[in-house]
Amino acid sequence: MDWSIVEEDLKDLIEKTVGEGKIVKTRIGVDKYTNKPRGYAHVDFVDVGVAQEVIEKLNGVSLKGRQIVVNNGVRREDLPASSRDSSSSFDGNNAPRARVQQPRGDHVVFLGNLAWDMSEGLIKEMVNDILGPGLFTNVS
Repeated sequence: MDWSIVEEDLKDLIEKTVGEGKIVKTRIGVDKYTNKPRGYAHVDFVDVGVAQEVIEKLNGVSLKGRQIVVNNGVRREDLPASSRDSSSSFDGNNAPRARVQQPRGDHVVFLGNLAWDMSEGLIKEMVNDILGPGLFTNVS
C-alpha cells in the first residue's frame, strides 16, 4: 500500500465494496522506531465470508496509485508454538543467531511492489510482524 494510506482510506474502500458495518478492526503497520507506516495493514471482519468477498473484489485494485495485494492473514496464535517462540532463533535485537539451510526452490518467495527505499532490515521486520519470528532464513 502507499505509505500515505490511513485507516479511513481503507474503511472507505472496503465499505464501498461490501457495505458498512462489516469491519471489526483495522490496523496500519508502522515501524516500531519511527512510527511511520510500513505499507501494509490488517483488517478484521465480522465473518469469514466478508473477508473472502473483500479478497476477491479488492485484490489488485489501485488505491492512491498503488496496486494493493489482499489475502488472508494468519494469526500469530494459529502458528505452531515453535514458530512463535522468538527465543528459539533470534536474540533480543532480532539478529539471527543461527541459520537453518533450506533448499532453494519452493521455499523461496518473491515480494513485489515494494517501495524503492525498502531495506532488508525493514523486510525482515515486516515478515516477523506478520508471520512471527524465525520463519525465514534469508532476505535479499
